Amino acid sequence: GALGATAALAASGAAGWGLWQRPAAADDEPAYDLMPDKPLRYRGSATKALRKAKKPHPCSMHNRFVQGCSEVKVFAGSANPELAKEVAEGLGTQVGKSSVARFADGEVSVKIDESVRGKDVYIVQPTSPPVNEHLMELLLMVSALRHASAKRVSIIVPYFGYMRSLSQSVISRDHEDWNYARSNLAAKDVAHMMEVAGAQRVVAVDMYPVGQGMAEGFFDRAPIEQISSSDAIIDDLVDKLELSSRGFGDGDLVVVAPHASCLAKAKQFRNELVNRVGYQIDLATIIRTPPPPKSPPGTPRKVDLVGNVEGKSVLIVEDLIETGRTTVSAVDAVLNAGAKDVSAYASHCLLSSGAAELLQASGLRRLVTLNTVPIAPEKAAALPKLRQLSIAPEIASLIRQMHYEEK
Repeated sequence: GALGATAALAASGAAGWGLWQRPAAADDEPAYDLMPDKPLRYRGSATKALRKAKKPHPCSMHNRFVQGCSEVKVFAGSANPELAKEVAEGLGTQVGKSSVARFADGEVSVKIDESVRGKDVYIVQPTSPPVNEHLMELLLMVSALRHASAKRVSIIVPYFGYMRSLSQSVISRDHEDWNYARSNLAAKDVAHMMEVAGAQRVVAVDMYPVGQGMAEGFFDRAPIEQISSSDAIIDDLVDKLELSSRGFGDGDLVVVAPHASCLAKAKQFRNELVNRVGYQIDLATIIRTPPPPKSPPGTPRKVDLVGNVEGKSVLIVEDLIETGRTTVSAVDAVLNAGAKDVSAYASHCLLSSGAAELLQASGLRRLVTLNTVPIAPEKAAALPKLRQLSIAPEIASLIRQMHYEEK
C-alpha cells in the first residue's frame, strides 16, 4: 500500500524527499519523519490526527442543559456571595475562585484564581451599598475575565443601582417647574461602563421603574434580560402572606401602589395574584404631591389615596425600600382610610440607618422582600416582621436557557 511504497522510497534514499526511518521496537510499526531532528509526528498510521479532537459539549450531546456542566462558571463579588452560592448550587457547580483586595488608598484589585479560557462565565454582583465600591468591583471583574480569555462574560445584577436618577426631579430655585436639563442620566452611563468593560449580556431583577421599559434603551450592544418577581415568586408570596388560607373572597384584598412609579408593578402583581388565588382583588394607588418650591425644609409631601380600602386587607407593592419613610406613610394612609390590616412586598430592601426600627414600629403586619441585597444580621434582628424569598432558582433557570438553547 501507500505506507509500503513510502518505506521503500525511504530505504532507497531517494533524493528530494529527505525521509528518515527511525529504528522501531519489535512491537512497533515503522514510523517516519521528514526531519530527523524534529519530534515524531506520525506513529503507525499516517492518518492519525495531529492533536486530540475536542470533547463534544455535554449539553449538545444531550440536547439540554446538563447539571454541573464544566463549560459554565459562576463568580461572585463581595456584595452578595450567598446569592451567588445558591445560584451555583442550582446549576450543579461551585462558585469560581477569585480574589478581591483593596490598596491602602481604597483602590480595588481583582484577580481570577482559576482558568476560564473558553468558558461561559456569569458574575453575580448587585450594586448595593456601598454602590460605587461594588460597581467598580464588578467592572474590574468583567475586565479580568475578558483578559483571561473567557468565551462570554454575562453579569447578573440583582439590584441595579443608579436607576433612581430617572425619577428624581431638580427644582429650579427661580421657577416653579421641574428642570431635567442639567440632570445626569446615571443609569445610561453605568450601562455604557458595563459594555466597555466587556459585559456581553446583562440580567437584572425588577429594574426601577418596573414595567416602564426604560432599561432596554440604556444598553447599545449587550442585550438585557429582566426577571420579573411577579412571575417568579408569586406562589411563595401567597404562602408567606397566607393569602389562600385566610378565607378571602372577592374584594377582600386590595393591592396598593405607594407611589405612581409603582402602579405598573402593582397591576402586574394584582393580575398574577388573581390567577393564583382565584378571587377578585382590587387596586388602589397613592398620589404624592411635592410641596411648593419655597416651602420650609422638611415639609412632607401631600399624600392622597385613590381607591377604597375600608374594612379590607391591604398589600402594598413597593419596588425599593431604603429609609422606609415612603412605605410607612403609605401604611398610615391606608390605616387612616379604614384598612383592616396591612402587609407589604418590596423587590429590594436596602434598609439604611434607622429604617428597620421605623418599619417595625409601623402598623405593618408583615414585610416580604427578595434576597437581591443581603440584610445585615443586626437589621434583621431589629425587624422580626421581615421575611425574605430567594430569587436564586429563577436566576439559575435563566442561566440554563442562556447557556444552552434546546434545538
